[in-house]
Amino acid sequence: MKDLLLVSSGIRLSCLIDYKIPSNLESILTRLKKFPLIQKTKIVQIDDFVFLMNPSTFRACLVKRHQPVYINISSGCGIPKLCTQDQVEFIDNKIKTICDLVNSNLENPLITLKPDLGAFILTLAGSFLEYPFIYFQDPKQDPALGNCLSNVPLTIFQPMVQLGKETALIWNQIDDKRDTSQSYFSILSCSVPTTLLEDLHPNSHQDQSLLVNHLFGVFIERLLMTHDYWAFSSLKIEQVVLQHVLL
Repeated sequence: MKDLLLVSSGIRLSCLIDYKIPSNLESILTRLKKFPLIQKTKIVQIDDFVFLMNPSTFRACLVKRHQPVYINISSGCGIPKLCTQDQVEFIDNKIKTICDLVNSNLENPLITLKPDLGAFILTLAGSFLEYPFIYFQDPKQDPALGNCLSNVPLTIFQPMVQLGKETALIWNQIDDKRDTSQSYFSILSCSVPTTLLEDLHPNSHQDQSLLVNHLFGVFIERLLMTHDYWAFSSLKIEQVVLQHVLL
């Protein structure tokens, strides 16, 4: 429900449905439409990935898109590295092609595309989820070789928002079993290799507000426009090292 409200209210462009689509999703979307904040949402399936997408936010991002940092995690790299300019251009062009396809089908109730993206679907998902750091695997590499994130120190970011009175009211009417004590949520959760973060933002540990504005400014702008419904709370930061990273 949290992701549904974040997407349908325009705070997030989309969310990834990595579980079975709820049988009552259409009913929930219909009930949400009576609230002023709520906008239309679309279900978009690309290969085997299913997204719940806000068409208005999607179209706005086509006009003004925040440029993320692309990180090459191909196993052949040995360690994660920033993508080269050629790789960045390849990624941007491929994402634009898929976005144009989605845009041309936005009037359809259910958008299904089968471009057979292989490992690139992870990069596309990162773009649709508006991650500030997006992972990329070289299409020339055998996907079975995996990635080079294992045993690499990662910094995980979770921008937290507080549920406003209007949103709590909507939630309670849609789901009367909601735990009312749960008033703080993460907009999303994303990671970046810590060494690259230190190279890109060497003073991030000294001034967190600069980091928030730079990495998550797009969400802050949307939150300010809907301050009766959501409010930015804090940026949760965690350091982890994982023995095996499966994407």
